[in-house]
Amino acid sequence: MIHDYFPNIYVDRAVAHTFKSIADGLELAGLPLTRYAYANGLPADRRVVSAVPIRGFRYTSRFKGTLDSLLKFKVERRAQPGDWAYLWMDTDLRWADRLRQGGVRLAKEMINCPLALKEQILARAYASIGEVCPDLPSREAIEAEIRHAQAMDAVFCPNPEVLKAMVDIGVDPGRCVAASYGWSPARINGSSRHHPVEGDELTLLFCGTLDVRKGAGTLLSAWQQAAVPGKLIIAGAIDPLIARKFERVLARPDVLCLGHVADVGSVYRSANAFVLPTWEEGGPMVTLEAMSQGLPCMVTRMGTAGAFTENDGAGIVVEPGDVDQLVAGIRRWSLDADERMRFGAKARLLAQEFTWEAISQRRALTFQSPELSSEALSDHAFPLRRC
Repeated sequence: MIHDYFPNIYVDRAVAHTFKSIADGLELAGLPLTRYAYANGLPADRRVVSAVPIRGFRYTSRFKGTLDSLLKFKVERRAQPGDWAYLWMDTDLRWADRLRQGGVRLAKEMINCPLALKEQILARAYASIGEVCPDLPSREAIEAEIRHAQAMDAVFCPNPEVLKAMVDIGVDPGRCVAASYGWSPARINGSSRHHPVEGDELTLLFCGTLDVRKGAGTLLSAWQQAAVPGKLIIAGAIDPLIARKFERVLARPDVLCLGHVADVGSVYRSANAFVLPTWEEGGPMVTLEAMSQGLPCMVTRMGTAGAFTENDGAGIVVEPGDVDQLVAGIRRWSLDADERMRFGAKARLLAQEFTWEAISQRRALTFQSPELSSEALSDHAFPLRRC
């Protein structure tokens, strides 16, 4: 039995979408699984162990510590020796120790980079636009996460950069499982377009929150310097700092700011290339979704979602913060529509390996392993392409 512990609201967006999609996939692979999250109980999936109704969460979130304790109690009460506790968003070592003493094996989901690396990356990212990061992780939080990760039997790392970082902070390489996030055909596939693509001109799409961490400064500076015909489409919220510092670029007629778009598939189908010059990520689903719609991708190594390298003919890989590289990539694809189409076709093909069902079936092998070892985990690892 897998006890899937997610101390947050059980919905179908953001990190909760990842949690729900992987849980659905593990069950499709035949693994018994119970989900522990905050859910309504009636419209929500009945397999979810609920601690608080969704509708009342905004009034009770001030008691989140107590609610988390209730979920932990339910896991402890139900878990049996040999079961797995699959832990999301938590660094409670004492609770993990109690589970281990009861014969429960522990798996941790690394949603993003470890805080030790994130601290360094964010400092560089903000410095690149002449700012100081306002909210770096504390030393206590960094050390707690390291201790927690080192106590796990398996740590799922959603891209090669995260896996390398986990080993660098002292986690046993034999317990670091190369994994991935996925995409859902039901959520993305369709025929509608947000707006028509005009001719062969480059229509470059950024999807997500346009902030410092996602490389907003690099992207907007590069688009301005590239000076190519076409459009830059931004689908998602814009960080106030970026809106202020890059006000003139964002106001240009060739920059289209859509804000949040519910039908994200229609936006992918309204572009002919995708860009994500992110500094720090876990497993960026937007890259996989863009690939699934036949968009060539111009991304950093973190932004590849582990799905391709610069040698796979599916995209251009640039260094984070390197405006010149991004300018060169934008100009290259502005001039060569045929290459965009070839890269897009290869991207669509590679994306088929990364549906939620496919990546969850591969993850299931780790949970089915009777004993963990470096050799066992390497056999069960998701076959990511090294970037």
